[in-house]
Amino acid sequence: MRGAEPNLSGVYETVTGEAYESGDEFDHDISDLTRAVDTIVLMKNVSELSVDLAYASVLFDDDELAQEVHSLEIEVDALMSRLEAWTLRAAREVDDPVSLRGLLHLASSTELISDAALEITEGILRDIDTHPVIAESVRESEVAVRRVTVRRESRLAGTTAGDLLAEIPGVSLVAIHRADDEWVFYPEGDDEVTAGDVLIARGTWNATEELLEAAGP
Repeated sequence: MRGAEPNLSGVYETVTGEAYESGDEFDHDISDLTRAVDTIVLMKNVSELSVDLAYASVLFDDDELAQEVHSLEIEVDALMSRLEAWTLRAAREVDDPVSLRGLLHLASSTELISDAALEITEGILRDIDTHPVIAESVRESEVAVRRVTVRRESRLAGTTAGDLLAEIPGVSLVAIHRADDEWVFYPEGDDEVTAGDVLIARGTWNATEELLEAAGP
C-alpha cells in the first residue's frame, strides 16, 4: 500500500485488526540533516515523475515531454550535489556519522532512476525512431500517462485536485506544473487547479481520455 499516512493507517487497522505504528522519525534538530532528508524526498518525487513522463514521451512521440525529462534529470543531479554537501556537514554533528550512509545510498539509487528515465527518451531527443518493441510495450500497458493543459474555459479551472479525482474516477494526478514554473508533486485534497496549469495524470485509457476532454478544447 502507498499513500498518506492517515489513510494508510485506517486501511491497515481494518485489514489486520492491529493499530498502525509509524517508524521512528529522524532527529530534525540538525538543520543540515533536515535539508538532506527533505532533498531525498524531493529527489524521489522528481525521479518517479521522470519515469512517468519518459513513458508518456515514447507513447505520444512527444519531444516536449522528453525535454521535460531532460530538465528533471539535470535538477536531480543538482539536488544530489546539494544532498552530499548537507550530509557531510551533518556528519560533524551526529554521534554516529556512519548512520548517514543510507541517505547517500538512497540518493545514488534515485539518481540512477532519473538517468534511466532519460535513456528511455534518448531516441526522441535525438530524433531517432523509437524501437518498435519499446513503443509497442508502452502502448500495450493498461496504464496511460497524459500531459494535459487546463484551458480557461475548462470546467476544471478553479476547482481542486480532490474535486478532479472525485469527478473522474480512474485518474491519479502525478504532478501539477504551474504557469510560474512551480511543481506540485502528487497533488490531492485542496491543491488548486487553475487555468494554465499543466496536469501530469496517470490512469486507465478511458479515464485519461475523459480528463483530456474535461480540460477544455
